[in-house]
Amino acid sequence: GGDRSGPERAGAWARRAGRRHSGRRGTGGMKSPQQGKPAGPRHWTTEEDALLREAVKRHGPGNWRTVATFVPSRSRTQCLQRWNKVLKPGLLKGPWSREEDHLLRCLVEQSLQCLSTSPSKATADADADADA
Repeated sequence: GGDRSGPERAGAWARRAGRRHSGRRGTGGMKSPQQGKPAGPRHWTTEEDALLREAVKRHGPGNWRTVATFVPSRSRTQCLQRWNKVLKPGLLKGPWSREEDHLLRCLVEQSLQCLSTSPSKATADADADADA
């Protein structure tokens, strides 16, 4: 076929999209509440948190497809994110300690010093070390 462009090509794509997705309801890909999933974001309940904790305890923090089956109102991605950002034991929340802040500053300073070394000097130093 010939090279179509502009409105003619856009019209062809629109027709294909209409045929392929004619059953969609304009929910942006989210399932409706009638299909078992919420149509938009909502807060986690205490009960959902308890279900998630128990599912992770039984199946581990890596099998999110299985874990999500025990929290019927949530997807595997939602379960993963809730666990890793809120419920995971050992999470440290709140401001950094003075020691953590100091360590971070020292490491950034070291990185900046390494970056300030010119590549030609670093190569020459490495060559000199190899010859020694």
